[in-house]
Amino acid sequence: PLLINVNPAWNLPLYRVIAEAGSHPRFPEQVRGLSQVGLAFQYFRNGQIGRGLEHIRRAHAFNPAEFRAVFALSMARVLGLAADTASAGLWNRMARSADLLAGHLPWQPWEFGLVAVKSGRIADARAAVQKLEAMADESLAAGDSAAATTARGMASDVQGHLAAAQGDVDSAIAHLRRGLSMITGTYAAGRDVDRLLLASLLETRGEEEEALQIYGTLLKTPWTEALGYVRRAQLHERRGERQEALDFYARFVDLWAEADVHLQPQVESARRAMERLAGN
Repeated sequence: PLLINVNPAWNLPLYRVIAEAGSHPRFPEQVRGLSQVGLAFQYFRNGQIGRGLEHIRRAHAFNPAEFRAVFALSMARVLGLAADTASAGLWNRMARSADLLAGHLPWQPWEFGLVAVKSGRIADARAAVQKLEAMADESLAAGDSAAATTARGMASDVQGHLAAAQGDVDSAIAHLRRGLSMITGTYAAGRDVDRLLLASLLETRGEEEEALQIYGTLLKTPWTEALGYVRRAQLHERRGERQEALDFYARFVDLWAEADVHLQPQVESARRAMERLAGN
């Protein structure tokens, strides 16, 4: 569990040591796979998506059913962090869309729905919502109200992403708030992806204080932490809050200093913003 949880107090070199030790042949393949997932997450956290994908491949070799590997890749794609040239082939080999939509766990159609929205496949996104609603009905009929609530919350989340993609800000916010209030436990790992979108929508609607609060707390998943820092910095800068903007730009630049080439323009933009603010 320590390997797959993002701990900002731990650095990348430490994770490399842990992953190397955990990959020793004396350990079961599940442990060896998890060690690779944990290291991949840390590379993702530092914007080194390409290197992270290398370890995702290794994890998948140890355990083709390792859902964290598929999840990490798809969330990187949903957020635009994974360049298509680096991830498309792996994605096609690891998880066919039909498999996710037909999955028996709510995170699978939820993930499929988010990827579908990102890819502009509106009908597929709606199919994911229908699947999740059906899963909720089945769970409720079986007396499992907790599972029903989670599935219903994930359906609402997908509807939120879909509404946002179609420009309906108010509906998107309402769906995301409802979904986030319903998802707990094991399935809460992906909520920072939804919270990042919610914060962006709130900012669009002028609700800046709540947006700032959300941006500053996107620390649980490796693909949202840096984005939360830079979005918060940009909002502080627009508000004329120079020192706060500098602080969060600095956190972003430090975290993504060695990010992949296709992400470096964001880092350079943050550096220029710091220079501009320091000159004021």
